[in-house]
Amino acid sequence: MKITEDEAAEMRQAVADFKKAMELRSELNLRVARRVTSILRVGMFSFAVVTVIMVVMLFAFTSSVGNMISVLDTMRVQFSSMSADMRQMRTVIAAMDRDLAAFPVVVGELDTMRTTVAKMNANLATMSGSMTSVENKMRVITTDVGTMNQSFRHLEPSLVGIGANVNQASEPMKTFNNMFPW
Repeated sequence: MKITEDEAAEMRQAVADFKKAMELRSELNLRVARRVTSILRVGMFSFAVVTVIMVVMLFAFTSSVGNMISVLDTMRVQFSSMSADMRQMRTVIAAMDRDLAAFPVVVGELDTMRTTVAKMNANLATMSGSMTSVENKMRVITTDVGTMNQSFRHLEPSLVGIGANVNQASEPMKTFNNMFPW
């Protein structure tokens, strides 16, 4: 089968067009690969920065929780002491009430004071129990935060490994960058 000169020219033109299309496609693939590599690098760096910030925040929080527990312990002891003082005050007010029974107005006010002191004593006793509960919950939180801190420490080597894997996966693209410097 013989090919005419026009058919040969058309075939050459088709081959040249195909070659040009393949070059454009190759350039487009290279640009896409560069962009993806850049995005992955920025993403991994951002993730590493966020991880470091979280570890620092956890360390700051865990170092402060111990102080909070000691302050709560002190408050619980002080509330217990205040409760005992309120009982003594109630006893003194009861003695005053007996001594001042001749003064009806004073007696009425002392009854009001006694009721108020009794309410305060009950509230302080309730607060002392609540402080114990808060202290126990803070201890649980401290344990949980310590566990989270350990988890982040175990996560960090994995992130370093992911960064190395991304660099290794981008090696072929670096070769293309050297071959096509535009």
